[in-house]
Amino acid sequence: MITEKSLRLIVGVLVSALVARHLSPVGFGQLNYAIALLTVAVTVSSLGLNRIIVRKIVESINDVTVQISLISTSISLRIGVSLIIFILVFIVCVYFQFNNWLLYIVIFTSLLFSPLDIVDLYQQALSDIKIISISRFSVMILSSLMKIYFVLTEQPLEWFYFAVLFEYFATAILLSFAFQMKHKRNVISFSSFSALKAKECLNESWPEIIAGFGAVLFMRLDQIMLNILIGSESVGIYSAAIRLSEAWYFIPSAIVAASFPFIIRGKSHSQECYRLRLRGLLSILLVISILVASLMSLISGWVVDLVYGVEYSESAVVLLIHCWAGVFVCMGIGSGSALAAEKKLKWNLYRNLFGLFVNVILNFFLIEKYGAIGAAYATLISLACAFWLFDILFPPLRYMFFEKLKAFNFIRLLKTQYLQRLRVGF
Repeated sequence: MITEKSLRLIVGVLVSALVARHLSPVGFGQLNYAIALLTVAVTVSSLGLNRIIVRKIVESINDVTVQISLISTSISLRIGVSLIIFILVFIVCVYFQFNNWLLYIVIFTSLLFSPLDIVDLYQQALSDIKIISISRFSVMILSSLMKIYFVLTEQPLEWFYFAVLFEYFATAILLSFAFQMKHKRNVISFSSFSALKAKECLNESWPEIIAGFGAVLFMRLDQIMLNILIGSESVGIYSAAIRLSEAWYFIPSAIVAASFPFIIRGKSHSQECYRLRLRGLLSILLVISILVASLMSLISGWVVDLVYGVEYSESAVVLLIHCWAGVFVCMGIGSGSALAAEKKLKWNLYRNLFGLFVNVILNFFLIEKYGAIGAAYATLISLACAFWLFDILFPPLRYMFFEKLKAFNFIRLLKTQYLQRLRVGF
C-alpha cells in the first residue's frame, strides 16, 4: 500500500502541476471546488460504515458467510444513498440552472461508482491489500495519461471533469474484477443482503455518519467558503498549496488501515497490550508528520515556484501554514481508529463537530481579511482544537489526550513495544 501510494504521490503532484499551469488559478479553482463538493457527497454516502465494516469482518474472520453478507449489505446501502444524493443534485442543478450545471452533473455521476470501495475495506480487514493497490495504481496511471493528453492538446476545463468521472468508473470496475478473481464470486449480490445487519450497522454508524461529514466538511469547507466569499482564483491558489501539503496523507491512512486489525487483536489480549499498540501507532504517525512539516516549512517557496510557477506564488505561504495541520490530522486518524475499536463513535462525532464549529467561525473572520492565507490558519487551528484541545476539555476523552502526550516519547515507547512483543509473542 505504501509503495502504491508513494508512486501515486509522485505522479499525482506532477500531473496536478501540469493541470494547474494549463488551467490557471481560476480554472484550477473551479475544478477543485467541484471536487471538494464531490468529496463531501462521497463521505455522506459512505454512511460512516468504513471502520465499522473493517472491525466486523475482523471479528468474523473465520465466517465467510457473515463476511459476504456484510459486504453485500453495506454496498446495497451505499448504492441506495448514492442514488438519492445524485437525484437531489440533478434536481437542484436543473431547477436553478447554475453556471456549468451540466458539468456538476457529470462529476457527481462519479458518486454512483464509489460504493465499490467496500472491496478495499474488505481486503484491509483480511490484511491482503496487494491486489487493491495494483488496481488503484493502474487506474491512477490511466487517469494521469488522460490528463496529460488533455494538457498537451490544450483541451478546455470541461474535459478534466470527465477525467474525474473516468477515475471513479475505472476504479469501480477494477475493484469488482479484483474481488471476483480473488474470491470467485460477484461483489454485488443482493441475495446476500440482510435487513437485520443493515439495521445493526446503521444503529452503530449514525454518529460516524455525522462525524465523517463534519470531518470532511471542515477539511474542505475552506475551499467552499473561499469560492463563495472571494471567488475561484483564491480557491485555485489555496488548492495548489493543499495538493502539496496533503499529498503525503496517504502514509498515515495506509499505516492505520494496515494496523487496525492488529490493534483490534491486541484489545482482545489485554487492555495494556491494546493501549501500548495504540500509543505505538500514534508515535509513528507523529514522527512522520513532524518530519514532513519541518521539511515543507523549509522548502515551501522553492517547491511552489518549481511545481506551479510564479502565477501561484501566494500558495507558498498557504503551504507553509497548512503543512503543520498534518500533525493534528495524524492524531485524528490514529485516535479515530481507536474510538472505532472501542465502539465509542459518538465521541468522534463530538470532536469533529467541535472542529467544524471552530472552522466556520474562523473562516468567516479570516477569509475576507486574509484570503487563502486566512483559510489556511483557520484549518490549522480548527484541527488542533478538534484532535488535541477537545481531548482535554471533554472528560471521557481525557485519557486519549495523555495517550497522545505519551506518544511523543518516541525512544522509550519503541523500547517498551519491543519488550512487550517478546512477552506477548505476537
